[in-house]
Amino acid sequence: MTTPTFKSPDQNVIYSTGLQALDQRLGSDFAEEKGIPAGSIVLILAPPESNLSTLFAQKVILNLLESTPNSRAYYMHSSRPRHVLEKEFHAYNWDVNKYVREKKWEFIDMWHITSSHVASSSKIGKIDIKRKTY
Repeated sequence: MTTPTFKSPDQNVIYSTGLQALDQRLGSDFAEEKGIPAGSIVLILAPPESNLSTLFAQKVILNLLESTPNSRAYYMHSSRPRHVLEKEFHAYNWDVNKYVREKKWEFIDMWHITSSHVASSSKIGKIDIKRKTY
């Protein structure tokens, strides 16, 4: 049995978000290329009612998947059920299901944990999730 190895990403590779103003903000002042360095983890947090930030995040992820070979996206969401998000993608003609089928996009659905209709505890795999209302 062989041990899996992790190949460190080339830190000199920069990926464009597809949004020039954002790429400029993400790059250092001394870098010729601006954007997200290879191997980065990007976390975008916003209030649940903030649809604009959700659309922004979705478009950046799609731009990166379309322009970057061998990339993957893990999309964790808690603001709406997955089927509602899929309708939003479809409304903008964004083919996310293509990336889901290719195993490049994975939805991590936190809606059922954070929504008010959930029981006080649930289980995801081997992880027990407990919720307490004050």
